[in-house]
Amino acid sequence: MRIAQRFYLIRKNLRQNPGRTLFACLGVGIGMVIFLASLSLAWGVRNRVLKRLRESMPERIVTANRKSVDIMQIRLAGELISQAEAARLLAMPEVEEVYPQIPIAFPIRAELTLFGVEIVSDIVVNGIASQYVAAAAAPGARFAWNPDPAKPVPVVASQVLLDMYNLGYAEANGFPKLSPKAVIGREFDLILGESTIPAMGASAAPRRARCVIVGLTDDPALMGMAILIPAEYASAYNQEFAAVRTPAYNALHIKLRDVSDLPKVEAALAEMNMKLDSRRELVERLGFFLNIILVVAFVFAGLILFVAFGNVVNTFSLILLQRRYEIGLLRAVGATRATIVSIFLGEAGLLGAFSGAIGAALACALAWGVNALCQSALPPISLLPDRHILAFGWPLALFGVAFSTLVCMAATFPMTLRETARRPAFLLRQQ
Repeated sequence: MRIAQRFYLIRKNLRQNPGRTLFACLGVGIGMVIFLASLSLAWGVRNRVLKRLRESMPERIVTANRKSVDIMQIRLAGELISQAEAARLLAMPEVEEVYPQIPIAFPIRAELTLFGVEIVSDIVVNGIASQYVAAAAAPGARFAWNPDPAKPVPVVASQVLLDMYNLGYAEANGFPKLSPKAVIGREFDLILGESTIPAMGASAAPRRARCVIVGLTDDPALMGMAILIPAEYASAYNQEFAAVRTPAYNALHIKLRDVSDLPKVEAALAEMNMKLDSRRELVERLGFFLNIILVVAFVFAGLILFVAFGNVVNTFSLILLQRRYEIGLLRAVGATRATIVSIFLGEAGLLGAFSGAIGAALACALAWGVNALCQSALPPISLLPDRHILAFGWPLALFGVAFSTLVCMAATFPMTLRETARRPAFLLRQQ
C-alpha cells in the first residue's frame, strides 16, 4: 500500500467520529499543558534560581564567627576574633585567603535625602577587606582606602537593603522604586559618634563623613550588613571614637584552596571556639526544598497525563472494536499486519502530534503570561533579577510534540497488534 493511500485512510478514519477524536485531543492537550508548564518551571528554577544561588554562594568561601551563648531569652555574642587567630587560620595550608570583617564600636547614623525627603536612621556599618567585595564595585568605581579626607568614603551596600526599600519603604510611602543603577553613585552622610537613640549616647565631638555608594553585593554572608566600608576606614574610626588600638573582627571570610579541605578548617575553628557558616550547606538545603516542590508538581502533572493518555487508550479501544470488520476486510484482500498496524499507529501519532502542538502552544502562552505578570507585579529582587519564573523555549515545545506523539503511538501499539493477530474470518463476522 502506498504512503498516500495510507494517509488517505488515516484522515478518513479520524473524520469518522470527530467528537471522540476532538475530546481525546483536548484531554491530551490539557495534560501536556500542565506537564510542559511543570517542566518549564523546573528548568527555570534549576537554571535561574539555583544557578543564581550558586553564583552568589561560592562553595570555596565560608564564613567563621564566634559562637554565641543563649541565656534565657537573651543571646550574648561571643568575644571578637583577634588578629592572631586570623593569622593562624591564614597560615593553614588549606586556606588560600582570609578576609576580616571589622565592626564599628560606637554609635553611628546615616542621613540621606531621597526625593526631597530627609531620611535619618541608625545603620549597621562594618569594615571589610577591600579585596573581598572589590568585584561588587561598579565599572569605573573603586572600593578601597583613600587617604585624602576630601574624598567621599566608598560604600558597598547590601542588595537586601535595596530590596527592603522597594518592597517596604517605597510601597508604604508612595515613593518610586529604585533600580541598582539609580543607587550607584548616590551620596549620603554618616554621622560618626551619634545615634538617633538617646540611650545610645554620643561622642563628645561627632563629625560627618561623606560617603558614596560604589556597588551592591548579594553575598548571603553580608546580607545582615546594611553597608560596608573598607577595613582601613573602620579601624581609623574605631581608634578615633572608641579608642580601639588593635583591630578585632566579628567575622572572618575564609577562601579555601579546595572544597574538600572544609573538614580540616572546621576542626581548627572549633578549637578556637568559632563556628562555621558553610554556603554549600545552605545551597543544598534550598536546592532540596525546591526539588521537593518540583517533585510535587511533576507528580500532579504525571497524574493528569496518565488520565489523558488513558482516555486515548479508551478511545482507540472503541475504535478498534468498531472497525474489526474493516481490519478483517483489509487482511482478506492481502494487506499485511504491518500495513494495518502502521495505519492505526499513524492515526494515534497524528492525534498525539496535534494534541502536543495544542499543549505546547497553550503552555507557551501560559509561560509568557506568568512571566509578564511577574515582571510587572513583582519588584526587582536580588534572588531573581529578571523575574522570569517559567523558562519555555522551542526545544521544550518540540519535546512536548514528540513526547505526546510517541506516547500515543506506544499506548495503542499493543491493542493494534492484538486485533490484527486475529483471523480474518473472525474479524469479518464482527460487522
